[in-house]
Amino acid sequence: MLRHQLAGALVVIGLWALLTYPGLVNPFVLPTPTAVLDAVVRGLTEGSLGDHVLRTSGTFVVCFALAVLLGIALGATPGLVPSVHRSVEPLISLALSVPIVTYFAFLVVLLGYGFWSVLALGVVTATPTMITSTVTAFQEVDAALLRVGAVYTASRPARFLRIVLPGSLATLSGGVRIAAGRALIGVIVGEMFLSSEGLGAQIVNASGFFDIPAYYAVVVALAVISYVVAVVFGAVENRTAAYVT
Repeated sequence: MLRHQLAGALVVIGLWALLTYPGLVNPFVLPTPTAVLDAVVRGLTEGSLGDHVLRTSGTFVVCFALAVLLGIALGATPGLVPSVHRSVEPLISLALSVPIVTYFAFLVVLLGYGFWSVLALGVVTATPTMITSTVTAFQEVDAALLRVGAVYTASRPARFLRIVLPGSLATLSGGVRIAAGRALIGVIVGEMFLSSEGLGAQIVNASGFFDIPAYYAVVVALAVISYVVAVVFGAVENRTAAYVT
């Protein structure tokens, strides 16, 4: 699989080089690979690209952790009690469908311009996905096992830890993977519009100053972070599915 991914990346870079080095594409629109690589190196060694990478990565980790905890906590009761699920299902659907930009003005008024608004946007973006995954995962737990636990007078915490949680791990891990992607999107969009720091803000700055190589350097950094997130949580999902089966 890794060979295929590397081959795909090499094909993209090769096409990029074929379009840019002969001058078939205006360098103002798409610089050469070496120009972008030079911008990445300068940003890491002389500029602040590394600091912004750490800022975005740290914010993402916090947002993701909070979204997973909130999603499981808020989705547990609807997932285990059908009547509660029927009552809150419209609210969950609404939260999933609301565009991210809807939250901008509210967050700025409530938390101000900067880190806390970005953090809140990342959490708000990812939590509904985690709630939905939790509800679905808990509903898929074998009801017969729950009845057996009740017959043997197992306490509710014991049933949750020994029956519900192991039986829902496969679906939960899929929800965690999707929530990670959503949290990263929320952080980047938040940095673009609600902050002056982070990779999202640097995209806005570079495009505003028409510094195209720097713009693509930030895009490359974001692509690397996105790839790492996808690979890590994809591996977690696969390992969990293999463990459950």
